[in-house]
Amino acid sequence: MVGAGRIAQRIRVLLIASLASGFAMASTPMSRKDAAQAGGFEIADYFRLQRVSELALSSDGEWLAYIVEGQSLEKNARTREVRIRPLTGPESVAPESVADASAIAWIPGTHQLAFLSDRERVTQVFSFDVQTKELQKRTASDLPIESFLFAPDGASIAYLARQTSSTEASLYTRFREDNTGIVIDPATTSSHDFVNPNWHGQVRRSNPTLWLRRSGKPAVRIPVPGDPSDNDGAYHWSSDSRWLSVTYLATDLPAAQLRDERTSLGVYAPGTGAFRVLAEATPREGQKFGESFAGGEWIPGKRRMLVRRVKESEPWVSWDFPEWTVADPFAELPRDSSRWHATEIYPSGLRFTAIDDSKVLVENTVQGVHSLFALLPGGLRPAEVVSTLDGSSSLVRFSADAKAAVFVNESLTRPPEIYAWREGRPPRPISDLNRSIAAKVHFRAREVRWSAADGQTIQGWLLEPPASAGSRPWPLLTHVHGGPDFPYPNAFQAYFHYWPYALEVLAEQGIAVFLPNYRGTHTFGKVIAQAQGNEPVDDIVTGIDRLIADGVADPERLALSGHSHGAVVGPQVMARAKRFRAAAFAEGSANSVVMYELMSEQANREIHDPLMGVSLYEAPQRYIDDSPDLHFSGVPTATLFEGGAYTAAIHMLGYPKAARRAGMPTKFIIYPKTQHNIALPNLQRESASRSLEWFRCWLADLDRRNHGALRPIRDQAPICGVTD
Repeated sequence: MVGAGRIAQRIRVLLIASLASGFAMASTPMSRKDAAQAGGFEIADYFRLQRVSELALSSDGEWLAYIVEGQSLEKNARTREVRIRPLTGPESVAPESVADASAIAWIPGTHQLAFLSDRERVTQVFSFDVQTKELQKRTASDLPIESFLFAPDGASIAYLARQTSSTEASLYTRFREDNTGIVIDPATTSSHDFVNPNWHGQVRRSNPTLWLRRSGKPAVRIPVPGDPSDNDGAYHWSSDSRWLSVTYLATDLPAAQLRDERTSLGVYAPGTGAFRVLAEATPREGQKFGESFAGGEWIPGKRRMLVRRVKESEPWVSWDFPEWTVADPFAELPRDSSRWHATEIYPSGLRFTAIDDSKVLVENTVQGVHSLFALLPGGLRPAEVVSTLDGSSSLVRFSADAKAAVFVNESLTRPPEIYAWREGRPPRPISDLNRSIAAKVHFRAREVRWSAADGQTIQGWLLEPPASAGSRPWPLLTHVHGGPDFPYPNAFQAYFHYWPYALEVLAEQGIAVFLPNYRGTHTFGKVIAQAQGNEPVDDIVTGIDRLIADGVADPERLALSGHSHGAVVGPQVMARAKRFRAAAFAEGSANSVVMYELMSEQANREIHDPLMGVSLYEAPQRYIDDSPDLHFSGVPTATLFEGGAYTAAIHMLGYPKAARRAGMPTKFIIYPKTQHNIALPNLQRESASRSLEWFRCWLADLDRRNHGALRPIRDQAPICGVTD
């Protein structure tokens, strides 16, 4: 879903079935009292939801370990619990000795659960034997370990370590504590360095190192010709434990905003200590495409591996459209283009599982549904493991013989639970984490498709109120997702941890929620991914028009919300259509000129210039035309703006000023201790409650039943808490 490393990096950098026809009597959103009496989904349920963040299956398919995460309003913090159980036995909570475990994985051929822990100050690898209860320390690294991988023989372990970044070196700290002037580099300095105390540790980390420890021997540093990549799945053991593939950043790779994406691929032989470069990345230069390489998953029992190649042409698109091949890592990669197969993989860093030469499985998102697919030269096919289930499946983990698997399944209306599969049998649920929440879900969900202005078919989802909430046409909230590549998935409460809009509660209480996967969204093919000009705005407007024409949406009670890139496109939709009663936007950028000036020169050259086709300094009018806050004249919408104090609040400031000048009722809220996503549960609840009440108030019928029309927005402002 909206969480993967590269999605977050992009956001941080930019901040940026046939419907029935006929109209019915206008409905009124369910009151809070009625909703409580009906036992429907409510804001408190977002904080009761339990999610599986990690899942591990022993190599013999007999033992399951997983980490359950939730949020505590009482502690104002995340909660987590490690659980271990036999796959066919009762569930049990893990002993206290592994309560702090992360990055859990079973050591091959054993019932020992390996994990990371910082209990000794410096993060190390430990293991816990579920039968003997023995706890063993597996590494003695001087540097904190970030990830690890045991070889199939269980005797060797590769691990990535990195020195903790010094807070004293951050510009944020120096701006406040140094006693002399500071020379800064505009190529790498942005507004984040001024407002975010955590920025330095997130983007200017020290280089990692890759190590190998063999049983009974001291660890040795693997001679990678550059910096090992810290992307998920950046190194892989061959099935005979003789070789280790490594994805890395070559030493001579020039400094760049996108440097971490430009990976190379090589193979290390522990027996000889030799490192062989298989394919080295080349940066993009002018109109010349760059190339990057990743993969390295070995075919079991073979000296062959899966290799992925990216031809870098577009900063938002290229990395999700790699080519792949299966090749001999000790020979040259094939040059014949017919040996390379195009595909779309979203997001990057997903797990590939090679079963044999002809069967490679990959977790992937296709048409907004995350699941397991077979990777074929002609495309992707749903894998047998999950093919009988609807919704999205994730964290698929196999036994060593691939005849057993566990995974998490969920949908827009069904909270996540763990499922188990064995060859020849359908999957079955084996957890009961969210039964009480599932019983409170009465809203419905379905896929919708429509034709955009140019005839292109666009996909989205519709959350429909329960029958008890009234009849159509409903008031409609359209939520514009961020990214923009992030596809809104067929998954439960998929956006709340990005920004806490109470979309499900709104649907439960009588306001339909439209979730368009507009152009710019990935997983729908390159034509949809390559958004041009005003296509995203057109897609959203035509989708709303379709819902109005089909009697689903009340044209007098329309609303918008959007986060990150959605808080750029959303205001553009609002400015163009000029028919929304209410809106709420978070963590966007009000003005493209200001955004360009506040970002680093590297980000502008590598991202903004290619996206806009020209730099701000060469064509300022293009950036002015693309600035939402300069187009609010005549907009009648009551709008709530929200931002995090550590990130985009400064980028949002133009919005409420422009809105007030245009006569729009508005509020601007800044959340302390907040980056691009609200992390503290109490602030999440505050934001969710604020936007929920905002939409409920502005979309209410008010005087319609007495006077036949909605109360004018200006007259309604004091009722909805806007007095200035």
